Amino acid sequence: MTSKSAKIHKFDKKLDITYGQYIKDSMGGEVDLQRELERVLGKEKAHTLLKEWAEKRAVKLVKEYLEDSGISISNFEEFKNYMGKMWVSEHTLQTHTCETINSSSDSVTYKVTECIWANMMRELDAADLGLLTMCNIDFVTASVYHTNIKLIREKTLMNGDNCCDFKYVWKQE
Repeated sequence: MTSKSAKIHKFDKKLDITYGQYIKDSMGGEVDLQRELERVLGKEKAHTLLKEWAEKRAVKLVKEYLEDSGISISNFEEFKNYMGKMWVSEHTLQTHTCETINSSSDSVTYKVTECIWANMMRELDAADLGLLTMCNIDFVTASVYHTNIKLIREKTLMNGDNCCDFKYVWKQE
């Protein structure tokens, strides 16, 4: 009696491609579409539309992820634990270089010195779009984890700085 091995559907087969190439290939089409929106609608109108779309999408995705994962953050320690795990997940380790540089009872600061998204968007000459649709959404998603969480950031790799400084603070309302 032989055992049947489960056949992997072609959509589920792994690609022989780097993270960088996959992201560049994916983002190239999005950048082209976003630049076309700028051309057709004008830069200001296109950027307003893209900003609103990116923020709504990010909030929806974070809410869905937290709900689907059964994650409920009720205090700052739980948030720090969640973020600590996120920064060392396999995916994040492949796409970012990050270290925790400060942690207290009401704040935590992460320093990101490499970001695949910033590299790719800068390579595509689209750092302005990256700031708008990737980096700036971090501010609106912070409060999705808990309404007392606020992000303070003064630097981004996307903007050409030497790092992204994520400082999350717990603000009692």
